[in-house]
Amino acid sequence: MSNAKNNQFLISHDFFGEEISVDISKVFPVVIMATMSCGKSTLINSLLGKDILPSRNEACTAKVYSILDNDDDALTKVFLTYKNGDVSTVTENISDALNMANQCDDITQITISGQIRGVLNTKKTLLIVDTPGTNNSIDKSHEKITKKVLRKVKGGLVLYVINAEQMGINDDRALLIDLREYLDKHKNVSVLFVVNKVDSIDTEKESLEDFLFDIKKYLNDCGFASPEILPVSALAANLFNKVLAGESLTKKQSRSFEYVFELYKPNGLNLVSYAITRDYPTQYHFVEVNGKKYRVSDIVGALTNTGIPYLERFIQNAQIHSSTSSKVKVNINKES
Repeated sequence: MSNAKNNQFLISHDFFGEEISVDISKVFPVVIMATMSCGKSTLINSLLGKDILPSRNEACTAKVYSILDNDDDALTKVFLTYKNGDVSTVTENISDALNMANQCDDITQITISGQIRGVLNTKKTLLIVDTPGTNNSIDKSHEKITKKVLRKVKGGLVLYVINAEQMGINDDRALLIDLREYLDKHKNVSVLFVVNKVDSIDTEKESLEDFLFDIKKYLNDCGFASPEILPVSALAANLFNKVLAGESLTKKQSRSFEYVFELYKPNGLNLVSYAITRDYPTQYHFVEVNGKKYRVSDIVGALTNTGIPYLERFIQNAQIHSSTSSKVKVNINKES
């Protein structure tokens, strides 16, 4: 097989195993990497626009979630592959099924087909790969699982999630060094550093600009000369998505919503908030959270300020640039 033919495959042929058939030539992988408690699952749920992956602080079983974007079907489907080769399909009670799969040693692979609302597929289909947190002292297999996944990814994008509350811990540095070595060997893979939980920073003691400059210096020290860094709040984005979708919040979520809305609400004139289009049909409507009314357009603006929509555009652009496109050249005929 020629090199030109090989270059179109960004993942290995055996990525999905023999039981699940996927045209890997049309897949654009985005690998999510982080140490534990960085909010990876919350971040992915914010991209999905709904809670699908289990999100909790304690250690999860060493499982890899492969989420394949399906723009043509809003129904979420989970395919569970067992050791004996059987595959079961789940379309209801997804969260319960995934929690069960986390605890089941007989399940070797978890593949999810669902709609990633903020990113449209181009010539390639988006594949989000969630790897286990690598600093799990209880289960040392997490690091091996993550390295096994990376060996099967030849191109695409890595989203390295940094916890703003725990920046610079030793486990984080060790994983960053592994990532640097991996990127040196795979020139078709780029990386975006996503700093999550930035709303936990006490800006009265330290400015966000200084904090991000410290992260840049830290990444420089770990071998990344010109790191691209994006601060986000996946938790805030999740809450805004829930309210916009008409979901009820718990009392705790309602209190968190009030806090993050005050933090991220838009200021000044924004003409987009006055548009009445197919994308924004209900901007003049109001929703009620904990007895207080909020205008839909203000929540949409607050969602934008969480950084998650920008992250979606970043992924979309990376996906577009990965597709082969014909280049049109202008030739000037010399005068005789």
